Amino acid sequence: MSENTTTPREIAARLSWGNDCLVIPRDLSLGRIARNTLSVSSAKSIESCPARWAAEKLFDTSALFDPSTVGNGGHDVLERLFQLPGEERTEVKAGEILVGVADDYEQGTDPRYLFPELADPSVRVRWTAAVWAGIATLWQIEDPSAVDVWATEFEVKDVSLSGVPFGGFIDRIDRVRAKTGTVSLRMVDYKTGRAISQEDKKFYGDAHGDQLRLYASAVEQMLRDLPADHPDHGLKVTEALDYYTKHGKSSKVALSAPYRRKTLAAHVEAWGEHAKITQSGRYPTKASALCTFCPLVRQCPGRSENVNWARVKPSALTLGEAPIMGPVSEYRPQPIIFGDGWDTMLRAPEIDMEDWFAADLADLAQRCEPAAWQAPALEAPPGSQFPVQQSAPPMLALPQMNPFLRIGEDVFAAELDPFSADFEESLRALAWPDQAPHGESPTGL
Repeated sequence: MSENTTTPREIAARLSWGNDCLVIPRDLSLGRIARNTLSVSSAKSIESCPARWAAEKLFDTSALFDPSTVGNGGHDVLERLFQLPGEERTEVKAGEILVGVADDYEQGTDPRYLFPELADPSVRVRWTAAVWAGIATLWQIEDPSAVDVWATEFEVKDVSLSGVPFGGFIDRIDRVRAKTGTVSLRMVDYKTGRAISQEDKKFYGDAHGDQLRLYASAVEQMLRDLPADHPDHGLKVTEALDYYTKHGKSSKVALSAPYRRKTLAAHVEAWGEHAKITQSGRYPTKASALCTFCPLVRQCPGRSENVNWARVKPSALTLGEAPIMGPVSEYRPQPIIFGDGWDTMLRAPEIDMEDWFAADLADLAQRCEPAAWQAPALEAPPGSQFPVQQSAPPMLALPQMNPFLRIGEDVFAAELDPFSADFEESLRALAWPDQAPHGESPTGL
C-alpha cells in the first residue's frame, strides 16, 4: 500500500502493537506524523504519550462537543472581538459574533470544521451555550475596551530556538506603554479549561507557562530580525498572562532568563524525542487520564485501568480488523447488550458499570452502531462448559427496548459470567423473573 493511503481503515490495517509501543510504517510516520516545526502543544503531547500523539495526527476524530472544538469556538469569538475598536468589545457584540462562528462551523466556511448538525436548533443552542460558558468571565478579568491590541492570532514562523524549528499562533499580543513612554508587549493566551494549580506545577510542570515563555523568546527573535527603521524593531515581551476565561482567573507567567532557559532545554529534548520516534516508527504508550480521549483507547494494550468509558468519543477507532490486539493475559467478563431474542445476544466493549449507566442513552446508541467495534476472539476459562463464540458479530444496541435497560442493569449488577454453564438460564430468569424457580431470580435481585 502506498503512502497515499487515505481512509482510516486502510491506515489502521498497516498499524501494529509492539512491546509497549505503537508501530507505524516509516512512510506514514515521516509523511503524516513528523513535524517540520515543533509547537508547544506537540511537544507536550509527545511527552504525555507518543502513541496518542501519533494517533491524533493519523485519525481525525474531532466532534462538535469535544473540548477542543468548543474551545476553538471561544477562541474564534475572542479573536474577532479584539479586532474591533475598543468601544465595540461588549458582551452583546461577542454574542453576535458567536452566532457567526456557529454559522461558519455549520457551513464549513471555517476550513477546519464542518458540522452540519448545527442546523438543528437544539444542537446549536447547546453548542453556543457551551462556547459562551468558556469565555463569559473575560469581562471579570479585564476591561476589553481599554486594551491596546498589537495583534490577534499572531503567527510565529521561520524561527529556530536553539536549533529547534518552532512555530504556532499566539491568541493576542497587546501594546503596553510605561509612564516613561517606553513601549513593550504583553502576550495573552486564552484557556477555556481549568487553571493549573501551584501543586500541579510542582509535580507535572507548567505547560501553560512554558508555552508563553517559548512564544516570548520567538516573538522577540522575529522582532530583532526586522529592519532597524521598523517601529517594532527590538520590542521586548515584558508580560505574559494566561486567561482562564471560564473561571474568571488570570495567571502571570514568569519570563526571567532562568525560567526561559529551563523551558527551552525541555523543548530541545522534546525535539530530539520527536526525531527518534518518527524516524523509528515506534511510539511508546504511556497510561494516563488522557487515555479516555485517545482514538486508539479501545485497542491499546497499554491504556490506563481508569479509562472513563462514558466519555470516550463515539468516533474512537477500533482500527477495524487490523491485527493489533495485544495478548489477553486474563479473562475479563464483558457487559452484554441484548437484541430481539437470545440469538442476537452480542458482546459490548469493556465499560465500567457506573460509567455505562451514567452515559447519555443517545450517546450510548451512537457508540453501539454496527461495525463500530470488532470484538477479539476469546478463550473460555478452564472448566467452563459454555460454548465460546470465536468470532463476535458487530455490536447492536436497541435503546427503544425497555427490557434492554432492565435486563442489562441486572446482568451488570449480578456480574454474570457469560462462560458459565447456567448463563442462559440466569438470563432468562432476569428477563422473566416470574418463571424462575420459587418466583425469584437466581441472582437474588
